[in-house]
Amino acid sequence: MPRRIASMHTAATMGQSRRRRLITAASVLPLAIGLSSNLLPSAKSVAPLVQVLDQLPGKLPPSPPVDSNKSSESISSSWEKPAPQKTPFHGQEGDCPWNGDNSDPDTFVHKNRADTAEDDGISYHDVTWTAIAGLQYPVAKPLRKNWTKEQIAEIVPFEGEALRTTGYLVAFKPQSGGKGEGTNCHFSAPADTDTHMALVEHSRDLEKTSVVIEFTPRFLDAHPNWKRSALSPWLNSGNPVRISGWLMLDPDHRNHLNRFRSTLWEIHPITRIEVWKENQWIDVDSLK
Repeated sequence: MPRRIASMHTAATMGQSRRRRLITAASVLPLAIGLSSNLLPSAKSVAPLVQVLDQLPGKLPPSPPVDSNKSSESISSSWEKPAPQKTPFHGQEGDCPWNGDNSDPDTFVHKNRADTAEDDGISYHDVTWTAIAGLQYPVAKPLRKNWTKEQIAEIVPFEGEALRTTGYLVAFKPQSGGKGEGTNCHFSAPADTDTHMALVEHSRDLEKTSVVIEFTPRFLDAHPNWKRSALSPWLNSGNPVRISGWLMLDPDHRNHLNRFRSTLWEIHPITRIEVWKENQWIDVDSLK
């Protein structure tokens, strides 16, 4: 066969072979898609498995807290800041005034307030977790009474605002025992001390990235469910919580930064704890 004719014959054969491959692929593709759609589980059937896996660290990417898209990304300096009520505390170990042991009264007046936003006729402002974690504060000494006027001026526009935010609990630390804290007159009984909790942005975040939130003995009588046993399903889990309370800065724990917290801003004291259950927010006090 002449070389030119042979080349034409080879080209024709290759073209037919290519067309056959394309036809075969075009025929098989819809079948493959149909089979895969039948084999893949539905979102409804996968949901229970996802809920189980969400409790296991590192198994699934973290989910944002519920309602975070409805919250403010920043904290406004124009929001209401009612003066804290100076309330003494009558504990198991004795009486403790509003200023604790008086070692840092300008801080303790915020820590030991006993009023809620409802008491003051205002509403809580919904903010994202990052709005609190990213709020600036001065590098200053542990006792606020030793701060400069300029340092005080940095936090005055924000401290004492009523906030509500969502996140995930990764630590529950009652401050009972030991030497106690100055804010509670160094009492050590569980009912006479604060409880520190760590609130993180995502369910598998580390405690060192957290915002500290605290409830105090002045609120415990009215909230008997504020205890580890009641909150355990929301501790170190994929179940979010919603926290209401007062924004304050605690200068006494700078040595805890990047170990047990990411900021000195806290929600302290907490005035309400809600948990996400059955696709709705439920006040933890209503749990049985």
